[in-house]
Amino acid sequence: MLFRICLTIFLLPVLLLGAGLKTLDFREGANRSFRDDLPNDGKGGWTDQGSCDMRMFPSGKFESGNVNFQILSDKETGNRSCIVVGKKAGFQEKAVFPVKMEKSYPAIYLLHAGMWMKKTSSPAGVLNVTYTDGSESSHNLRYGRDLLNWIGDDNTVAKNAKKVWTIYNDSSQVSLFVSKIGLKSRKIVKSIEFRSKNGVWMIAAVSLGKSIMVTGLNGEKQAVPDNYSVPAAVVPTGWQDTKFKAKPQNVIFIIGDGMGVGALDAASYYGHGKKNQLVMSSLPVRTFCATDSFGGNVTDSAAAGTALSGGYKTKNGMLGVNPNGKPFWSIAAEAKKKGLSVALVTTDHLLGSTPAAFYTHVASRAMKAEIAASATECGFDFLIASPDRRYFLPPRSLNGGDYIKRFEDAGYQLFNSKIDFLKAAQLTKAVGTFSLLGATDDLARVTMKILDVLEKNPTGFFIMIESGIPDQGGHANRPDKTVFGTLCADYVVKVAIEFALKDKRTLVIVTADHETGGVSAKNDPVNPKRVRISYQSGAHTNQKVPLFAFGPGADLFAKELDNTEIPKILANLLNLSLGNPK
Repeated sequence: MLFRICLTIFLLPVLLLGAGLKTLDFREGANRSFRDDLPNDGKGGWTDQGSCDMRMFPSGKFESGNVNFQILSDKETGNRSCIVVGKKAGFQEKAVFPVKMEKSYPAIYLLHAGMWMKKTSSPAGVLNVTYTDGSESSHNLRYGRDLLNWIGDDNTVAKNAKKVWTIYNDSSQVSLFVSKIGLKSRKIVKSIEFRSKNGVWMIAAVSLGKSIMVTGLNGEKQAVPDNYSVPAAVVPTGWQDTKFKAKPQNVIFIIGDGMGVGALDAASYYGHGKKNQLVMSSLPVRTFCATDSFGGNVTDSAAAGTALSGGYKTKNGMLGVNPNGKPFWSIAAEAKKKGLSVALVTTDHLLGSTPAAFYTHVASRAMKAEIAASATECGFDFLIASPDRRYFLPPRSLNGGDYIKRFEDAGYQLFNSKIDFLKAAQLTKAVGTFSLLGATDDLARVTMKILDVLEKNPTGFFIMIESGIPDQGGHANRPDKTVFGTLCADYVVKVAIEFALKDKRTLVIVTADHETGGVSAKNDPVNPKRVRISYQSGAHTNQKVPLFAFGPGADLFAKELDNTEIPKILANLLNLSLGNPK
């Protein structure tokens, strides 16, 4: 009996909470879809930007801490699953939907986000509520207080907008927020109108209920699986003192996207119980690198990738062009022109900003079809990335071309299976689109396979390997991805060092394009595998990132650097010209 009483007391808040909420079906007012296949076609997607959409947002019941919502399905509603209003061409300025209620509720809860919103003195949007007795209430929602953009500033401190969902959608980190608005006392809602005043406003779901505290995603997190494989130390010991010739013939350039000091600490605590125990931390040259983009701004991956590949600053969003739009050859392209073998390997898709910066020249990273066309023209020996071929094939490809066939016609072996790639007996040049996320050593195993081919070129080689997963962990505040992605990079570092020790002519460089998330970590005294990780944001930061080097010429990196200096030093060591206009 006592147990039942205690259980009832424990469950009472939960039972009352469920009884006090009413999820609304607003399909009568819904006017846009979550999914969007083609940009700027006016047919779908709440922002009509193509793959930068919300297709990964699940339909059905959505629980956001203390509030529940019902998410409509694009398939079931004929691509009318959310309400979108906007002060922008192509969007309707207001949307109204009826509410069939038999009782009053003191609060309305919005699952929503903005796009292209700016801080102004005017409201971002207005919520107008009509009640069954004919009365009305109007509520101004302000950017930075009640509304936040779904991309970029999703961790801005906002009094009445709590981030409750976030994910990397293969283009950007996107988020949704919950806001609570008080309603007139003892009034039954008849209809709700959303009106845009600034940018574009998307409402994914609406619920009514009693007034409760809204909570978001924040705080110290420990959700890291305890079975990630961790690279062991390099054998033999004392390898850091190995002597090399003054200049290298080969370069292995390892980039951890978003991998700052906090990510390294998190992975080191996870794998070894204390800081500075990763393989990369044992490299003899250890320093830091500044990452700001043109104008001193916090960089995005496009501007950072351009700095690392081309040696110059550019505006955020630009790839392989300077702020005026002038294209320049990357160090990878210059290496290929001189006869070196060139490979790009990434856990991201091939059109991701980091790999794309080494071969494309576009004014915007959103120009996916043009970037895909550039990939077929670069002539690099290996292009290995995630299984995403959307912009290489109709209808998304440039001018409807079949760019996969163009790769094949150019003599590339095509792989859509990691297993098949690793088993291939004869490799000369290949395009691979398959996942490298099965285990922490997947990226390293594929790298080893490629190095076996590249080392046969007597002129030398340049290979860039990217672990893009730490960036996802920082954006989404996901400890599992932060640790997993950093360990992936560390496995590659181990492979690279072992190759360099054997080869004697290879320079290994390890760094990040930027830091993401403001990550910090500390050890769990009870269970080291449950490392405690905290995030200060869900965006890129201006923190300087670590840089490690080993091999011939490594001493030239033994100083605090700007990211643009890295390719310049590499070009000098490889006797390549850099800074030539395309």
